[in-house]
Amino acid sequence: TQRTVSYHNLHPGQQAVLASTAKIILMLAGTGGGKTKFGPIWCLEQHRKFPDQHGMIVAPHTVLEDTTQDLFLQLMDRKLHLGQWVNKQSRTWQWHGSEAKVFFCSSDTPESLEGKHAGWIWMDEFGQKQFPEEAWIAIKRRVGFHEASVLGTTTPYILHWILDLWDDAMINRYFSVPDMDKRATAIAAWEAGEPMDWGWLQETVQEKPDGDEDIEVIRFASIANPKYPLKSFERARKTETDWQFRMFYLAEQARSAGLIYGEVLDGIYVDELPDDAHGDAKAGRAAWPRYAGLDFGYDNPTHILFGALSPKSAGDVLYLYDEYVKRKVSDMENARAAHQREVRRAWGDSTAPTAIATYRKFGWDIAKAGRHEVRAGISEVIGRAKEGRLKIVRGACPVLDRQILTYVWDEKRPDTPVKKEDHGPDALRYLVHGLRRGQRKRRTTRIDFWNRGALA
Repeated sequence: TQRTVSYHNLHPGQQAVLASTAKIILMLAGTGGGKTKFGPIWCLEQHRKFPDQHGMIVAPHTVLEDTTQDLFLQLMDRKLHLGQWVNKQSRTWQWHGSEAKVFFCSSDTPESLEGKHAGWIWMDEFGQKQFPEEAWIAIKRRVGFHEASVLGTTTPYILHWILDLWDDAMINRYFSVPDMDKRATAIAAWEAGEPMDWGWLQETVQEKPDGDEDIEVIRFASIANPKYPLKSFERARKTETDWQFRMFYLAEQARSAGLIYGEVLDGIYVDELPDDAHGDAKAGRAAWPRYAGLDFGYDNPTHILFGALSPKSAGDVLYLYDEYVKRKVSDMENARAAHQREVRRAWGDSTAPTAIATYRKFGWDIAKAGRHEVRAGISEVIGRAKEGRLKIVRGACPVLDRQILTYVWDEKRPDTPVKKEDHGPDALRYLVHGLRRGQRKRRTTRIDFWNRGALA
């Protein structure tokens, strides 16, 4: 016997998502706000509207395995008994009494999304870096045939393609809690058995006349969920930085105060290396030369950034395309392990001559980055980025991505960065400074290494 599900306990933010007629609905919520648990309910409504059409649920691999898939099965399989697995290995689930299936897919591998036309798609935690824009592009192709709806649920993130969708939306709804006492009173009455009075949630609607009518953004804070503890919310307000609290608990776009590279972050990311970077042997075009910046460590990690430099005729642009990060590993082991790349020239921390000497023994053509004030080196990085000559391939350097979002000026020493989780930014500074000094015209380290060996 199939059971029914009641929606009377959905809060107004969740109800607004169910009522939306937009083709692309972005449900952006603070942590614990009730976005992921709501996803299966939206999926059920889509199946009721389009019972013969397949659905897709897409999330980063670990999220899919640990949370998203299980929440869907809890409601559809174990509670309502609406379907069953037809192939667990391929993550294919089917509704009872219908040919319609639900495909669970990992956003980590966008190519796995190809070939399936869907009547609806739920993207969970699509703001994470493991949900690349390539996955979103594939999803748009999958819903095009049926002109189907897409729901995206996530906490807002700073550097991500979702910000473009957010900015393009015609309708932006936000549910806030202006009166905490009113919330507490309503929740107490609700817990005592009375119907919930949602008057404590205030809706603000912004309309962008030239926005895309197919996109609607619906946001709400963590405490829009009446089950989210107010004590946890207030503790986060006191202990988190302002930008972290606004982003992760209020679902607002926010950026760290004093963020050193804040003014250049918006335009610094690209989806991939240009095709010309790889060269074309048949056409006689060589690949762009590779360079590296190294910040040495042991208890703290060794962080190596790899960049491809376009010729001056193509803008002299440095593209960061890979990183190597290891903790508790010796210089000798790091030099050997990271030596697989064809690096023409590298620059390391000038205060670590022993480490530089070790890397040279393993064939690295590496020099001291040259003594310079940290602020001056930061200015070089910012200058290159402002000129459009510094790009980061999205998702290629996740540790650097994370660190530049917390790389801030010290409030007590305004000209000095906070010395915490700064190894990636330091490696970037060494690389940019080394390139500026014009130390480029060297062979790849691997060729130099074997040539020296042959001449010995």
